[in-house]
Amino acid sequence: MGAAAGRDENFLADDRSFHLQLAERLGNKLYGELVAAFWDIHRAMTPRLGVGTRRDRAETAQAHADMLEAALSGDLDRYRASIQAHYAPLLRNLDQAAATPKAAS
Repeated sequence: MGAAAGRDENFLADDRSFHLQLAERLGNKLYGELVAAFWDIHRAMTPRLGVGTRRDRAETAQAHADMLEAALSGDLDRYRASIQAHYAPLLRNLDQAAATPKAAS
């Protein structure tokens, strides 16, 4: 993901795989199915929200690296912080989409 972000390329498939692999390690099938469903929705909505700027990709890639390091080291506080950082670009884009006036249909 970091290499793709450095090239300003999309890495949704790798991002999805990352989260599905984390879910699989928990051994909770329902959670894994919810993660997959979230990704199906995310993939469909991303183009409509304008998500995917260079800044978004860089922040998201770094958050994944931080999540993995925190999980491997057992640092729960750092893991929580990295999850918040991970969702910051998406939340920022949702806020921007909500604040943007819609053109009359």
